[in-house]
Amino acid sequence: TLHIVEANPYLLCQYPLYLGFSRADAIAARLAMERDSAGGRRAALTSTRRHTLETGQTWRPRERLLATASKFFGGGPQRMQNELEAREALGELQVVQADEVEYVDLADTLRAELGAAVRLKALAAMPEFPVEGMERQIMLREAAEGITNAPRQKQAIAEALNRRVLVITGGPGT
Repeated sequence: TLHIVEANPYLLCQYPLYLGFSRADAIAARLAMERDSAGGRRAALTSTRRHTLETGQTWRPRERLLATASKFFGGGPQRMQNELEAREALGELQVVQADEVEYVDLADTLRAELGAAVRLKALAAMPEFPVEGMERQIMLREAAEGITNAPRQKQAIAEALNRRVLVITGGPGT
């Protein structure tokens, strides 16, 4: 393992560690590695993409991703563009066109999103069976639990019980 990491410390940015790029870059510097390596460019690109994913951005515009990764690593957007094409050819990253903008996603994340979309669409196509007396049932549940739901919470409860599928988005605690 030590020989592998010494040969390319940027591998630490990948599964299963996902070490931050700056830490792997510092290890590479201590090993006196040449900064402009394919491993470094790959790590800068995928680490940048993974970081934006952790902040909740599932797709990243190509130009912004290349600019950010270039700032991390140096060498300019064209070198990152070449690396993006190599990562895309290997199936690690995927470029998707939407609304006349090219976005980059991690291939595994895109597969998961598309799979979730297919399953949600199938669930949404199933027949619904509305629950009768919803307001009364919510009121009884509030009394039993000693709580009072906000109007939007009551709406969400009613929607969740009356639909086959419901996606609720929002910040932490939603």
